Amino acid sequence: MGAGGLLLGRDLPVGTGLSMGAGYVPRAISALLILVGAVVACRSLSRAPALIGRVRLRPLIVVLIAMASFGLAIERLGLPAAVVATVLIGGLADRRSRPRELVLLAAALAVFAVLVFVVALDLPIPVRPR
Repeated sequence: MGAGGLLLGRDLPVGTGLSMGAGYVPRAISALLILVGAVVACRSLSRAPALIGRVRLRPLIVVLIAMASFGLAIERLGLPAAVVATVLIGGLADRRSRPRELVLLAAALAVFAVLVFVVALDLPIPVRPR
């Protein structure tokens, strides 16, 4: 991922720390990805291999459905409803999820998302259903 980011952003102007160009942050993040990947790879070579359990498909499928629902719902239903739907659907990935906790988490994240993205950052994200 890091090498791909460096490759794709190679033509973007980097600039300086005081006058950042369009390629400054992507190049820095790509370099950090490469560094973290190298550290993780070196650490994995110095330890005994861990056994990997069987793959559970339910969490993978439910999380994919939750992400797709967010993408489909945000324009039609608005940010708060899309966040609530994503959290509630994503909560189905774990059989131990508690409905009350999921509802509280969904409400808190919906308020937080509106405060950050709509109020603080002033992004043109719909808040109400269309």
